[in-house]
Amino acid sequence: MSIEDRVRPEVRAMVRPRHGGDVWGRLEVKDFSSNVNPLGPPERLGDYIAEAARDMENYPDDSCAELKEAISARYDVPSSSIIVGAGSAELIRLFPEVFVRPGDRVVMPRPTFSEYGFACRLMGADIVDLPLPESDRFRLDAGSMIEEMAPGTRSVYVCNPNNPTARMLARKEVMEVVSEAARRDIMVFLDETLLELSERDRDVSCVQEVEGHDNLFIIRSFTKSFAMPGIRAGYGFGNPGLIRFMDAARLSWNLGTLEQRVATRLMS
Repeated sequence: MSIEDRVRPEVRAMVRPRHGGDVWGRLEVKDFSSNVNPLGPPERLGDYIAEAARDMENYPDDSCAELKEAISARYDVPSSSIIVGAGSAELIRLFPEVFVRPGDRVVMPRPTFSEYGFACRLMGADIVDLPLPESDRFRLDAGSMIEEMAPGTRSVYVCNPNNPTARMLARKEVMEVVSEAARRDIMVFLDETLLELSERDRDVSCVQEVEGHDNLFIIRSFTKSFAMPGIRAGYGFGNPGLIRFMDAARLSWNLGTLEQRVATRLMS
């Protein structure tokens, strides 16, 4: 038996997604493809990194308790409703690892962030694309998403604002999707990583809704708002029961001491 024959068919057929930001070491290039804060990283980021670098001889806190408490205080959400990851990318991968089974229908807009489909295909999901009409400037539509919630659908993905189209749903529209999905026993993955760059953040965010909706999971990230994709730190919100199962499945020591300390200082 060849190596290829030993590999799961989902992996054999996989092609890794490509992203913006692949200009490593080329400081002369102005990169407009990675969607990070144009104001750049915080002025004291270097100081925070230097402070954290003094404590590298011990394993990092596997529970990330201090960082979760800082996030909890910022968003007024219990720490039991928070999970952190090595960038939002780890949480994008973790969600289908926990909740998606081979053959499940997963609905997501097209175009949208390619990592969602990549992670779900690895788990053997059947991706159902919901084309966003160019004639309507790629507008997201809650009603169209609800119409695609056919039997066998395991989860629906919403990126708000959508990457790369920047179109945004109001909180009421997102919660219509969440409520109808709950009625049909469907999970909703909501990406708010770009929302902090919008002046509508407070009016649109659904973070305060997670405790009352056990089918809703939301991700955010330090990457975009703090313009520091080189430090991998992301976080997610969900009902405590949902977070408990995701935390059980995550990689041990997924955030290093440096990431935890820096992220905590920035969130405080």
